[in-house]
Amino acid sequence: MKKFALILTALIASSCFETAYAVSTQCFETEIDVRTKKPFASEVDYQQELQRWLAFPKPAVGLFDLGLAYLAYKREAPRATIFRSDKAKHCYIGCAIGLATSQKVVDYVGWKKELDDIKDCSAATLFEEADYHATSLGGKLGAVDEKDCALKCRDQFTKKRPASSAQ
Repeated sequence: MKKFALILTALIASSCFETAYAVSTQCFETEIDVRTKKPFASEVDYQQELQRWLAFPKPAVGLFDLGLAYLAYKREAPRATIFRSDKAKHCYIGCAIGLATSQKVVDYVGWKKELDDIKDCSAATLFEEADYHATSLGGKLGAVDEKDCALKCRDQFTKKRPASSAQ
């Protein structure tokens, strides 16, 4: 219970300061523009992409659900490393969060993760809308458990090799 209280406190603090979070004016120099695979060309380009993402439709979710999502993420993140594909990892985490909560929570968490990526001023994380869509898809797969999540996400994001013809 103490651990859950700490998580809830962190989520409340995060939510309260979300709108007050100031993005460094230097972020455009380190954040990668997914279209060019290079840092944003200008502060204006960076701000336009940030504002577009802030205006992106996202559901409102409760703090209790966010706590459950966090616990699912912490439990399943180490297992997501089995995937080579970044999109499969996003899918798996979205699926696991969906098992613990709802599609609304999956969509919010996916949106928030990408918002954090574009605002962290780090080239080590990449803001990519496709990551959001992979996370959201994970919640929609109808998996019955985490093993099913892994199978369905693998099937969604593993390149199919054509069967070799016997000669």
